Amino acid sequence: MVKTENGRILLVAKGLTKAFPGVLAVDHVDFELRAGEIHGLVGENGAGKSTLVGMLDGSILPDEGEIIFENKVLKISSPQEAFSKGIAMVPQEIMLLPHLSVAENIVFPFFNTSRLKWINWKRINDFAASALEEFGISFDVRRITAELSVAEQQIVAIARAVVANAKVLILDEPTSALARHDVESLFRVMSNLKARGVGIIFISHRLNEVLEVSDTVTVLRDGRKIGDFSACNL
Repeated sequence: MVKTENGRILLVAKGLTKAFPGVLAVDHVDFELRAGEIHGLVGENGAGKSTLVGMLDGSILPDEGEIIFENKVLKISSPQEAFSKGIAMVPQEIMLLPHLSVAENIVFPFFNTSRLKWINWKRINDFAASALEEFGISFDVRRITAELSVAEQQIVAIARAVVANAKVLILDEPTSALARHDVESLFRVMSNLKARGVGIIFISHRLNEVLEVSDTVTVLRDGRKIGDFSACNL
C-alpha cells in the first residue's frame, strides 16, 4: 500500500445533513479526519453515527453539505465508487463471500477472472499471504472464509481494503462480537495502519475501547455534533 503522510487532513465533511421521514438523522455535522489518526465516533443508538458514515462511504446520499477528500470536493453515489477512490467501509455485518477462500476474497475486487484463460493460484495466494503478513497475521489463505472466526474475517475484510490502497477506513462496531484477545489483535492491526498513514473512523458503543485506541473522539447526540475531544483528556 502507498504510505500517506501522517497528520495531513484527508477527509473533511461540511454541514452534512440527512432527513428520513419523521426524523432528522444528521443535522449539519462537520467532521475532519487526518492521515494516521484513529478517530472514534460515539453516541447512543439513534445519534446519527451510521447515517454519518453512510454518507461518507456513498451508501447514503446527503440532503445538504459536502465532502472534501484530499482537497477535492467528492461526490459519490455508492460504496463501490467510494472504495475505488480510497474510502473503505468494513460494516458490522462483514461482507465477504463465504464459499471463496481467504485469498479469493482479498483479491476479488482486483481480478476479472472472466477475462482470464487460466488463474495463477500461486500468485494469488502469495499476494494474499503477503497482505496479511503486513499486519503480523499468518494463516492459510487457502482456507474457506466460512471456516474463519469473526475476528479472522474482519482481518480479511481490512486486508482487502488495504491492498486497494484505502486511505480512509471506516470500522463500524468491529469489536461487538469479539473476545478481549481478539479485540487486542484488531487494535494491533489498527495501530499498524495508523503508522502507515491510514485514517481510521472507529464506531463503537464501548466507550472504554474507543478511549483506549482513538486519538480524537467525536460525540453525536440526536443527529447533532456535541464536540470533538482528545481521547487522552476524556
